[in-house]
Amino acid sequence: MDHQHSEACTPDNCFRAKMRYRREHGGLAVHAPSLGNGKTWFDSTIKTEQDRTVAAARANGWEARLKNPVYDK
Repeated sequence: MDHQHSEACTPDNCFRAKMRYRREHGGLAVHAPSLGNGKTWFDSTIKTEQDRTVAAARANGWEARLKNPVYDK
């Protein structure tokens, strides 16, 4: 079996070269999604976001309430 690849074989167009690249460079690069202003999804908690939403609603004259699964469809 020939273990040589042509110069045209790159990780973008050759599965074998892609696997070699991942082994040599530590796998896939995974990035956390950004929420803007330099914050990422793990910089806050669900409770913090709920409190922020309730505070914003109260500031606008609304009273936030939990969604009723029977009536709020």
